[in-house]
Amino acid sequence: MKYLQITILLVFSSSMFSQQNSSGVIEYTIMTHKSDSYKMVSEKNTKMNSFLSEPSYFTLTFTKNESLYSKKSIKMKSDTKKNNRIVHFLDIVGGGSGIYHTDNIRKKVLLQKEAYGEFFLISHKLTEWEITQEIKRIGKYTCYKAIRKDKDYETRDSKMSSKKSKRSFVWFTPEIPVPYGPGLYNGLPGLVLEVNWGKIIFKTTKITLNPTSKIIIKKPKKGINISEKEYYKKATEIGEKMGF
Repeated sequence: MKYLQITILLVFSSSMFSQQNSSGVIEYTIMTHKSDSYKMVSEKNTKMNSFLSEPSYFTLTFTKNESLYSKKSIKMKSDTKKNNRIVHFLDIVGGGSGIYHTDNIRKKVLLQKEAYGEFFLISHKLTEWEITQEIKRIGKYTCYKAIRKDKDYETRDSKMSSKKSKRSFVWFTPEIPVPYGPGLYNGLPGLVLEVNWGKIIFKTTKITLNPTSKIIIKKPKKGINISEKEYYKKATEIGEKMGF
């Protein structure tokens, strides 16, 4: 019955939303779960944990056919040379300095990333999900929980993951029926409003739909075109040469 309700909501939301301009700007705040008391590094290392409590900010801009996700420029309170490297931990989790372009027509994501002294344009497929029957409200929106199917993503992109860690999951709303979200958290029949990745959470802090000024998406073009598989192979080779 709940699956039928989801289907009806998707059809209704898509119909209502398509009558509008289907564009918007979403702001995300990346932080650690307060319930964990910032125990990500060590209970004794209170100084490190205090730096991890400093959130990071990213912005998603979208139209009906494409979106762009990148870091929002905000000066951190503890932005000093001494602790800058630590503060940037949540920046890295949120997407770093990369720019994510999602093409809704071709169903692909292009990530512009600077690494090893070069710029890369890494092509990704849309993420595959398992949509559950769990529901919760985020603001005025009804959201559904979806679990990422790609188990390798957690361990490939972070040393924090382990075999015991749970797969990341998101909360998306069909009431804004666009397949976008932060970074590679995309491909769902609705906008992603929250991401849970271990002890890290991406929260939507501001939603601006159909702004008066026209949104223009500029697809990143600078860099070496490479597939996701080829990039990680190259990264592994470079890491081995450097002794990692």
